Amino acid sequence: MKLLQEKFYARNTELVARELLRKILVHKSFRGKIVETEAYFGAKDPASRAFGGKKTKLNAGMWDGPGKVFVYTVHANEMFNTVTGQEGEPAAVLIRAVEPWREIGEMFRNRRIRNKKIIKIEQLCSGPGKRSQCFKIDKRLQGADVTKLGDIFVLDNVEIFQIESSHRIGVSRDLRRSYGFILKEIGLYQGNGR
Repeated sequence: MKLLQEKFYARNTELVARELLRKILVHKSFRGKIVETEAYFGAKDPASRAFGGKKTKLNAGMWDGPGKVFVYTVHANEMFNTVTGQEGEPAAVLIRAVEPWREIGEMFRNRRIRNKKIIKIEQLCSGPGKRSQCFKIDKRLQGADVTKLGDIFVLDNVEIFQIESSHRIGVSRDLRRSYGFILKEIGLYQGNGR
């Protein structure tokens, strides 16, 4: 497997969100296959952190270059995104759910800190906050480059699969088109929860 390069992320956000499915997310020793993503666009997207086009301390990461990490907090959960498109044009893909692959025992320990009832592997990374808990992802990764070997990166993985689309989860205002993407055959690992 090889690293996804900057040119992979420097494209249309919807395309990147679709093509990140089944890639391998790596943070230190944790690994998992990406099974659910959501595309977020800039100033005209009412669900985007960049809606209205105003750059703030909380959303500045969306203006970084392609392949950079953008992390923000919702209900005490860290939302992990990769920036897409061109630098200076805010857009990102939220990695919503992951199929756990390596260090699963440690993932269970990490999740049980917040929820002692976790017993099924399908419950581990079935939402963006859960995935961040399992993978120990937090704001210290803000601005990291997933196109380079480091603490966090994404590996290419070629598999044939079908994609289903849906509206983005947990947003109060959404665009008319569906910008949530799910691997059809991996329904167990994604969910509506954080």
